[in-house]
Formats: sequence, structure tokens, C-alpha cells
Amino acid sequence: MLAKLLKFVIFTRFSKPLIILFTLLTAYYVLAARAGIYGSATGSASLEYLGVGFTAVVFGMSVIAGGLVTLKSDRDYLFVLPIPRWELAVSLYISQLIGYGLMILYLLGYELRSVAGSIGLSGAVIGMVALALAVTSLGPACYSLPGKLRGLVAVLLVFWAISPIFGFSYAPSAMFVTHGLDGMVAAVALGVVTTPIAFYQLTQVELGLMRTLVRGTSGEVKKQKNFIGLSPFRAVLSHNFSVLEIAGRMNVPGGGGGYRSGRVSLPKAMLVTTLAAALYAYAAYVVRPAPSSAPTDIVITVVPIYLVISSTFMSMGTLGNERLWLGFSAMNPRLYMRELVVSKALSFFALFSPFVAADAVLATMNVPDALNSAVALGFILPTSYILTIYTSALTRPVQIREEITMPAQFSLGQMAMVLPLIISLVLILISTVLLAAALVSAVLMMGVSTYLVYSESVCDRALAKLVESGFV
Repeated sequence: MLAKLLKFVIFTRFSKPLIILFTLLTAYYVLAARAGIYGSATGSASLEYLGVGFTAVVFGMSVIAGGLVTLKSDRDYLFVLPIPRWELAVSLYISQLIGYGLMILYLLGYELRSVAGSIGLSGAVIGMVALALAVTSLGPACYSLPGKLRGLVAVLLVFWAISPIFGFSYAPSAMFVTHGLDGMVAAVALGVVTTPIAFYQLTQVELGLMRTLVRGTSGEVKKQKNFIGLSPFRAVLSHNFSVLEIAGRMNVPGGGGGYRSGRVSLPKAMLVTTLAAALYAYAAYVVRPAPSSAPTDIVITVVPIYLVISSTFMSMGTLGNERLWLGFSAMNPRLYMRELVVSKALSFFALFSPFVAADAVLATMNVPDALNSAVALGFILPTSYILTIYTSALTRPVQIREEITMPAQFSLGQMAMVLPLIISLVLILISTVLLAAALVSAVLMMGVSTYLVYSESVCDRALAKLVESGFV
């Protein structure tokens, strides 16, 4: 019974072509690690920062954007069947492991040799497996918590993940910062604590889902906004500059889960990014390379990577939360599409403009690569947002009908969402090294995004795809 249930759970969440891709990618990573194709036995500063940063990202993702890899049909049919609760919990946990645990391999597998250099291959494998189990368990363990408490847990975990950079060794990410044994112990401890909690929550999945659903639909609108007297574009712009919508679903290899979205005040969010930009500027100035060393600032090289990744997350809900009968019927659909995308990109630029300002200040202090980063962030970030939106619209758009559960099965077609991210990451990486590359990338991305926004044929194909995908 367990085997049949497990097969059913996996193949209702992940398409067969996607499972095949996961299998091939996993086999490649394992074989590459054993053959020593990638990674370093001694590690490097850049790998340390990336390892710590990716750990922080997956911690935050699993708590905030995570939850349960469940469908609405599960809630209506599967969860009410007389199935032993432990079998259901095991099946759901393994599907969670495919959805989240694989991220550890895909994002941090390249660090295996450097971790093994300090604690041996067995210790490195134990640490990575424990970290994968912990990341898998965090979603089910925290999904029924109130939003503010879940946010607090995510913030604490992120700060814990980055603490090894400041000398604290008892964190799972310390495995990547020359504290292999302490990091492995912390990863095992986190896995031991979170895994039983996750299994218990999965045995109570119906109660947890209903509690979360009721909490999410029982809130009040505390502040209303008046759009009387505004033109359509000014109304859309006013809305997107007052409210920041953050979606919580990731359609990339190893990422997945229930959909969550939230709204925060853009001015309040900018206070957070301003503080983060100040810390970023301080860190970049402190660790700037000496004139006799390699002319590359590791902080300025690494931080933009995470900002680009954030653009993918924040663009996912742009079309998924739209209703064809509402915004697209209130005015010319092409015009609404253009104004929606442009206003979203502008608000996104405003959100991260403190980082551009920080880079400009660092450039006046002769910090290497600061000017390159300012150009790259100022142009590549908002245009990558536009590129992601149109890629989603032209491939496999999914409309969000309700939160908590997955809006659709994860399929290979949704992997197209990775392409804008890869393009943006490559451009950011070369732009932070060469000013000429930053300028060329800025012109290229601006040209592509302008074409997408103003092309009537592209807009018509995107709208047709939304209709074909069942948008209402």
C-alpha cells in the first residue's frame, strides 16, 4: 500500500519528464562530485560566501515560500480516505524531499569536496544529508504558524545561516567556512529537531491545512486606497508603488511547494532594503581587496547574485494573481499588460535602488567593481523582472485560484522560468567584473525588455496563452 501511495503522490505532483530530469541531474551531480569535476578540496572565499548565502536562501525559502507540496484534490479526496496516517506522512515527506531536499544538492553540491577537505567525505555526506532533511522538514514544521511568526522564524534562520561569516561556527552553513565539524553537528542537530516535528505535522495534515486556510481568509482590510481622479496608468502605478506583492512558489529544479503570497507596504520594504544596503556597503568597504591583490571585491560579486534570484521570486505572482475579467477587461488588454509590467518593474527598481546608491557611494571610495555593480543592478534587475514575467506568460502560465495548495503540477514546461534567471545571473557575473560588459548588458536587456513591452504580437501571444491556460 505504501509503495502505491508513494507513486501516486509523486506523480500527481511532478510530471514524468520532470522526474526523469531530476534523476539525470542528480546522477550528474553525484558522479561529478565523486570524479572531482567541480569543487575544491581547499575551498575559496567566493565558495564560502556562496555556500553561506545559498544556505540562507533555502532556509528562508523553505519557511516563507514553502509549506506542503499538496494539491487541492488532496484536500478534497486523498486526505479524507481511510489511509494509515503514517503512510500518508511518509509519502508526503518524500515528495517534500524531492521538492526541497534536492535544492541542497543542486545549490551546494559543488561544495562537497571543500567540506570533505576538513571533515572527510563521510562527514561531508552526513552534513549535506542532514541539511537536506532539515530544509525539507522546515516547511511542514512551520507552515501552520501565523504569518508574522513564520516570518520571524525565517529571519532568525537566515541570520543563523550567515553568522559563520562573522565568526560563529555553530551553524549548518559553517561547513562551508572552514568549520566543517561544527557545521555538520549543527546540521545534524537541526535535522534531528525538525524532522520529527515535520512528520507529526504531516500526520495532522488536514487539520493544519484547514487552520492555515481559515487564518488566511479571515483577515480584514485595514487600509483602503482611493484611485478616484487618476488615469488608468497612474492608478496602476500608484497601487504598485504603495503595495509590494511577494509570491511564494518556485518552479525550478528542486523547488516547490504550496503557493503563498503577501503584501507589504513598499515604503516599509524600502526601509528594510536601505538597512540591508547600508550593511552591504559596510561589508564591501571592509573586505575590499588590497591594491596588490586581485582587483575583485567578493561582496560586490556575490550580493548581486542573490538580488537577481530575488527578482525571480518576486515576479512569479505578477500574472498568476491577475484576473482576465478584471484588469484586462477594464481597459485595452495590450495597454493594461504594458502598464502592469512597467509599473511592477519600476516599483521593483525603487525597492532595490538603495543598493544602486550604495554602489555609487562605494565607487567614489575607489572600491573595485562598485561602479560596474551600480550599472548592472540599475538596469539588469528591473529588466530581468520584465523578462521573467513574459517568459512565464509565453510558456506555461498558472493562475492562482487559492493559496496554501499547489496551483498546478510541476512540469518540465515550467522549467522555462529558469532561463531568465540563468541569463540574468550570467550577465550580472560578467558585469561586476568588466564595466564594458555592464554597459553592453544594460543596453541589451533594456532593448529586449522594451521590445517585449511594446510588441503587439508578443502581447497578443501572451494574452492568448493566458486564455488557453484557463485564466478567468
